[in-house]
Amino acid sequence: MRLFPGAPVRRAAMHLLPAGLLFLGGCAHFKEWFPSHEDVFTPIEPNVGVAHIAGTDTTWTLDSTGYEMTSTRRSLLAVAQTALDGVASDYRGYFGDDPPKVRVVVIQAPRRGQRPDTTKLRQITESGATPLFVRTADQERGRYGPGQDFVVVSPVVRAWVNALAVRARPDSGRAAGAGRAVPRWLATAIPALVIGNPDPDMVSLQVAKYPDRIIGLRSVFSGDRPMPTAEQARDSAARDNPFDPNGGQLGRRSGRGPFPMSRGGELTALSGAPLWDAEAISVAYYLGAKEGHAFLGQALRTLLGGGSMDDVLAAARSVPRDVDALDRAWREWLAQQRQADDRASR
Repeated sequence: MRLFPGAPVRRAAMHLLPAGLLFLGGCAHFKEWFPSHEDVFTPIEPNVGVAHIAGTDTTWTLDSTGYEMTSTRRSLLAVAQTALDGVASDYRGYFGDDPPKVRVVVIQAPRRGQRPDTTKLRQITESGATPLFVRTADQERGRYGPGQDFVVVSPVVRAWVNALAVRARPDSGRAAGAGRAVPRWLATAIPALVIGNPDPDMVSLQVAKYPDRIIGLRSVFSGDRPMPTAEQARDSAARDNPFDPNGGQLGRRSGRGPFPMSRGGELTALSGAPLWDAEAISVAYYLGAKEGHAFLGQALRTLLGGGSMDDVLAAARSVPRDVDALDRAWREWLAQQRQADDRASR
């Protein structure tokens, strides 16, 4: 068997080479005659929203299930609509019905390193609306591949949960601590579980890796969250600040996650407020996995109605019906997660 072509084949190849070069040259001219799709076509403005014109200013409004959105850029409405409709579907899995309607103002997130207009954003929040940041594919292109639209939906999910609290306690008034009415552990856990960020499996594993540090569930359910250190408070503010779209949801792409990891990729030991937050997400995830997502929605309704965790657990079918027994069962489940991860890492 020959490893290289013989002379006849080589001669044939030499005859084909000029023709091939001529063809490639023709392709270059052909491309000039017929420009690419990007050269010929401009983006089509999405046909969504209703225009409201005041002088030279135009505002677009879109009214749908769970939200009434406004924006000065019509294209942002279409991106936000897709994101919110998707998360509204996940919300129904927990609460069994449509989310309460909230007012949302859609804003394009500034480019990385730029600061948003905090004055405008405070005006939005003080009016009772929720700012929704959208980072478009054009802003992301080149840094993370071809780029894709990215929407920070967690503030809207929190607004839905707080609206449930206001509805449950109408005498408290709209501005009266709606967030305070939501049990702190569920206020932390439900938005994270509905949007899937942070990953509840990873959060649970991070808690499981250091069992000697675990805070008892009675402290979690009572809302007895440890006072964060100055460093923890700064990190939390950078992540959760609604006026900083470069943190939080968008910041996770640059490695700024809610629960830090070591440089080697190992899950670090948590303590204090971050550990409490992680446990709130983990135990809610555990309850949802054992009892179904709707159990968490009913738990919130029970607690908002003045019930206790004993009342919540009385409806359980798969987990223990008192807090101390639940604490033991949850820790056993965490140990199983840790053991499974250890086996997978070998």
